[in-house]
Amino acid sequence: MPYNKSELYRACLEVAEETLWDHQNLVSHEKVKSLADKFFQDADQIGELSEELSPGENPIIQAVRYLAYAHAIPPMGDDTRWFYDMLQVLMELCCPNNIYSSDAAKFFNALERGIRASMSDMDIEVDQEEKIKIDELLDQIDLNLKNKRIGAWLAFHSDNPDRLSQAANSMVELLDKVIGLICKDATLSEYLERRFESDKESKWADTARKFISDTKSNLHRVKHYNRYQNENMVETLLTVTERLIHLLLSPKLNVETERHNGAGKDPTRHREDS
Repeated sequence: MPYNKSELYRACLEVAEETLWDHQNLVSHEKVKSLADKFFQDADQIGELSEELSPGENPIIQAVRYLAYAHAIPPMGDDTRWFYDMLQVLMELCCPNNIYSSDAAKFFNALERGIRASMSDMDIEVDQEEKIKIDELLDQIDLNLKNKRIGAWLAFHSDNPDRLSQAANSMVELLDKVIGLICKDATLSEYLERRFESDKESKWADTARKFISDTKSNLHRVKHYNRYQNENMVETLLTVTERLIHLLLSPKLNVETERHNGAGKDPTRHREDS
């Protein structure tokens, strides 16, 4: 069965939206569509060949959506060459059309390791039990906050044409409110440094700060761009924000090191702050 070209075009629209994003000026739908048409022409050409190599298992749509998520950035503008070149590489990996030397094939071992690492981080879904825990933690600092979290998801699942923007707006307001309440007179960086103060965890402070900053930036991006239609990415952003809130509000786990007299060892014990 031939691959779904309508779905492929929708994926190309997602790439065009990402590369043309401008937080200061609204990009016209006509410009986005014009660039998507060019992406689709290249993608369809590669997709037709891949359909011959892997009939019924053509990964072209998934490959385009991967580019939309991982590599489509505003500096690309209306350039399409990068898209064609990167899509060719991805499809060659998925649907091999060459015989490789042993030296060239060594790269596949590194690729497998990278894929395993990426797959291990993909289970970000927040189940109902964790949502209840997040709401309990929110109630501890402000009884009104959980309504903001619930409201974000109600907007996301609604029929409102502006639902993605409204959902992003609610969730970024919630994240900002949580940060404001827990940091008080300190900066987020200072709060995170205190939270991850042990030697084993200190490297996470800067990583968490950057992750929070990037997540907020993307939520604002959706909030201000009412034509944004990448539903999967917005759902991921909402879920990631919930996880970040859970991280920020969960009781801190300290690691204390004690030296036993004459033992020559530093056993660690964990205690949860009250």
